[in-house]
Amino acid sequence: MRHLALALLATAGTSAQAAPQLSSTLSDHAVLQRGSPIPVWGTASPREKITVTLGGASKSVTADAKGAWQVDLPAMQAGGPHALTASSSSGQAVANDVLIGDVWLCSGQSNMEFPVRRALNGEGEAQGGADPHLRLMKVPQQLADVPQRSFAKVPHWTVATPGSVSDFSAACYFMVRELRASQKVPIGAIDDTWGGTPIRAWMNEASVRSSGGAQYADMVGLNRSNPTAAIRKFGEEWGAWWRAQTGDAAGSEPWNSRAGLRWLEVPSLSYWDNWGAEWVKYVGAIWVERMITLTATEAAQAATLSLSAVDDADQTFVNGVAVGGLN
Repeated sequence: MRHLALALLATAGTSAQAAPQLSSTLSDHAVLQRGSPIPVWGTASPREKITVTLGGASKSVTADAKGAWQVDLPAMQAGGPHALTASSSSGQAVANDVLIGDVWLCSGQSNMEFPVRRALNGEGEAQGGADPHLRLMKVPQQLADVPQRSFAKVPHWTVATPGSVSDFSAACYFMVRELRASQKVPIGAIDDTWGGTPIRAWMNEASVRSSGGAQYADMVGLNRSNPTAAIRKFGEEWGAWWRAQTGDAAGSEPWNSRAGLRWLEVPSLSYWDNWGAEWVKYVGAIWVERMITLTATEAAQAATLSLSAVDDADQTFVNGVAVGGLN
């Protein structure tokens, strides 16, 4: 009986199928682009047949060997709300309150990242931001060495309310608010911003290489296979850049020698704007050092070095060897 029970459990486990799922970006309150074919995608059990329905349109597709699927529904005019469904014999996924209108992607550095709450009369602007036909999506900041089919930190659509408007990109919000008034259609705005990021961080590998950044693409490739080697290699290149700018001889750089620098006590682990009057208007770079004594056992173990607040770049060395940086 014991062996029979195990056999029955194994059979049940292999026959179960997962219900289909819509992409996380196709959640409740989503806005889909009017006047163009509408892509809908998600996951299901491998080779399962999926039927996707939106408004009066319906289309079927079979998931691939990895369970991924996508269909393109016919273009629709502005309107809604609609229910978007993905159905199969094993279940159904539904996104409710979906509107058809115009979708805007707002991306960039700190100027685009700057939130409504920090704008002139920002809280007042946010308090007047309720609009059931304006939908917002703020993409959490996250990194990946290779293209991803889904987000590790999942964004969701929200209806514009004082709460959702307050932390949203000010430049993006004020633009789409005006478009809502002039176009009189539902609007979806996506805030995907990260202050201080270089443009190549947003480009695919082929684009980075074709624009003269092959060395950066190679560095990312090395980091995929050997992160420690990539950090060391970047540190060596950064060191060569420093010596070219300063004329320092190898071994006399600040990470190898204290000579020639004015060393002061660090008042606190915070932005140096808080360190006193002479720091308030200082714009530039500083070197900071800390002596840490480890036992042989401690030195043989892995460790995490935390630098508190960094704005907007650093290069860090331990015993003259590069161990990481934010650039």
